[in-house]
Amino acid sequence: MEEFVKVQISGFAQVNTPYGPTPVLLLEDDVERILVIVIGEAEASSIAAAVRGFQPPVPNTMISL
Repeated sequence: MEEFVKVQISGFAQVNTPYGPTPVLLLEDDVERILVIVIGEAEASSIAAAVRGFQPPVPNTMISL
């Protein structure tokens, strides 16, 4: 049986790797354990914007004929 652990976003960081700076997402659970997840630049920007409460406008989907 799978066990789920509720986590919250603790923060963001950037770590240096052989491939260059890489963003990571820091997740924390109720017993203050931290899980580090490597994510991409676009995902980091999107998550950071959502955490700050930013809601982008709906994209313009009109098609010109």
